[in-house]
Amino acid sequence: ALQEQIAPPTANFTERDPDCDLDYVPNTARSVAMDVALSNNFAFGGANASILLARDGARAEGPPAPDTDRVLITGLAALTPGGCDPDAVWDAFAAERDCTREEDGLRIGRVEMDPSPWLSARERRRMDRLGVLAVVASRIALEDAAVDLSEDHRERVGVIFGTGIGPMDTMERFARPLLEEGPRAANPAVFPNTVYNAAGGQVAMHLGAIGPASTVTAGHAAGASALCYGADLVARGHAEAIVCPAVDTLTPTVIRGYAELGVLQTADGGEGRLGLAEAGVAVVLERRASALARGARVHGELLGHGIASDGLGAGRWDPQGGGLERAMRLALEAAGLAPGDLDAVWTSAAGHRPADDAEAAALDRLFGGPDAGPPRLAPKRLFGEPIGVGGPLSTVLACTGWKRTGAGGPALINSCSFGGTHFALVVAPSGETGRAAEVATA
Repeated sequence: ALQEQIAPPTANFTERDPDCDLDYVPNTARSVAMDVALSNNFAFGGANASILLARDGARAEGPPAPDTDRVLITGLAALTPGGCDPDAVWDAFAAERDCTREEDGLRIGRVEMDPSPWLSARERRRMDRLGVLAVVASRIALEDAAVDLSEDHRERVGVIFGTGIGPMDTMERFARPLLEEGPRAANPAVFPNTVYNAAGGQVAMHLGAIGPASTVTAGHAAGASALCYGADLVARGHAEAIVCPAVDTLTPTVIRGYAELGVLQTADGGEGRLGLAEAGVAVVLERRASALARGARVHGELLGHGIASDGLGAGRWDPQGGGLERAMRLALEAAGLAPGDLDAVWTSAAGHRPADDAEAAALDRLFGGPDAGPPRLAPKRLFGEPIGVGGPLSTVLACTGWKRTGAGGPALINSCSFGGTHFALVVAPSGETGRAAEVATA
């Protein structure tokens, strides 16, 4: 429209609403002189998006340079098969405990927790399990961060929600009657939770956070995608803090789907396959200036991230790990580090041999051999494959490990989707780890 200077028509326009006085373009396009256009999109889940476009040459200057800042990790929460707080999760990992259990001959990991301290029965009535875990994890993480959500501050706190498979339980509840009984069986009370951003919207509403909001998915790398997006928003000053929950839940249909793909580990063993798990993890990312000003407790720092794709098509990945290697090198470059600066690698390995072997090949090239470089840690082999929650889970483990052991340096966190899209994050103990204000004062 900007290029051609033509306003497209409103299809099926019948009559003007006297209470809505707009310059309509009914049924037929017309020429309009215009240099700037605003496109608005408002979603069922309460997330709103606007895109501003300008005609080439309409602006004498480009957009202002962003006010960038470092990104600190100030809040953590973990609801996993290995426990429902970061310390319990660390204890399970340190003890190398298998957190899955046998279900119908498969290794499955379940979250066992009582949501009532954070959500009343009345509040849960209109929520599905995905939304419940998302809200509970986010509330715990925000409480851990002690971020101010008063009326004059809530616009500076946002929510970026990551999920690999979305609200499958609700989608099943809505779709099954339609398939079995026909359109009259559609339940309008169930429908709102079928949209992907419903859980993210519920988090924002329950927290009172009305800053930048979105729901992202990249399959098994969805949580890492949320952290990357949240870090960019915080670093560029679009928010002072972003709550990044990542949640996936299991239904019989989900388990059956993975089982029929032949990727699940059976209870009697089975090399080269993965246990499947549900989990809810939330990480609060905050601008360094904001954290220092309020004396926040800091768990760590997100130094950089990288994203790359194998580009071979859905369900396929480079057996040599080419895309993941590019993502890792991009993350290290953004962090200003060399491979030799790393203290640990939290891998994406979960037991699915083709993907695990590709990651191992990429790491071998990055560090110069299979026995070179820092320890390669594989938490998903213990907790099960939590679908889109793996990256945030490793982030919680890395931060908790620094606290519990009193040692450690920069760590690389890998997260890979089965679609061949790879995310790598570099996290490190921050110079402000502990009480930020005390460090700043000293």
